[in-house]
Amino acid sequence: MKKNSNLKAQNLDAAQWIGYLRYSGKGVEGGLMDARKSAHALIGFDGALRHFLSQEAPALRNVEYEIPVVIRPGSWEAMLPANAPSWMMTALGVAGTAYMGKAAAKMAEHDFKGVGVTTIFRRSLKCLQSVIRLGKHLGTLHTKQFPKVKWNKEKALIGIPNEKGEHLYVPKSVLDSFACCPPGLFSDMAAIIQNDRELQIGEIGPEGVLDVEITEADRHIFYVPETEDEILFPELQHGQAVELEGVVTRGNENSNSIGFQYQGHILACYPTVGSIVRFKSALFLKCRIKGVINRADDIGGTSSRCPKIFFEGLVPIEKEPHISDLFAERG
Repeated sequence: MKKNSNLKAQNLDAAQWIGYLRYSGKGVEGGLMDARKSAHALIGFDGALRHFLSQEAPALRNVEYEIPVVIRPGSWEAMLPANAPSWMMTALGVAGTAYMGKAAAKMAEHDFKGVGVTTIFRRSLKCLQSVIRLGKHLGTLHTKQFPKVKWNKEKALIGIPNEKGEHLYVPKSVLDSFACCPPGLFSDMAAIIQNDRELQIGEIGPEGVLDVEITEADRHIFYVPETEDEILFPELQHGQAVELEGVVTRGNENSNSIGFQYQGHILACYPTVGSIVRFKSALFLKCRIKGVINRADDIGGTSSRCPKIFFEGLVPIEKEPHISDLFAERG
């Protein structure tokens, strides 16, 4: 990712904006794109952002919100405003359920485990950028198994090798998000990239802009025809009771979820009752999880590519964690 500290030169105010989606190049003459391309871009940005938002805070998953569009000469931009709490609360007043409204209200007041809605959006945007960066490093979004990784315990980073033997170090949370990322998540955004139109996704902070770009040379990594976006574990049907064995890879108190590695993929799992804190001792251990499969998708259906598990039981079946096993290729 590239960092540009000159906010003034780009006419960006860190107090006003969190980040942006930008198309630039000769293919965006005068800052214009036709309606079809604009729709692709906005649908793709909205869907990708919601995917990562749902990982950070499931209560915000189906909240309606708007993304303002700002047109500038030589580029087309969709800007994400920093005043997330105000427009999130406005949206909740119209469309939120009582439970969702209460959860989001607490986040807007910076009283949801000390984290505000703006912070949640910023984290989600950074995670989106990191997944793109890792996809470019690997040359694919399909890889979900990572043999020969390097583990930096001091910085809590994992080095992921590519075909050239180069390692990209990322936090464990980014690797979890990458493992659960549908290969076609960025397809709508990548579909309109061409040799004279490239895409940048930027995060705007007080010290400058950090952005990641996708060019025509990278397009094949992120554009996947719908027929190729295969369902993960189709045998695990929505509403099905299951008992599976795998490794607990993470715990996220904000989303009250754990990461559960099953057959080389990380599944998000949520306890049906109580907090995940009580399962802290199971971290990095092989466990047996008992629960119900959930494939609720972003449009109100039950066809989500990656299944989730709402569990009522999690029992370790080994005593010592084996960190290297988490990333070994499994048959």
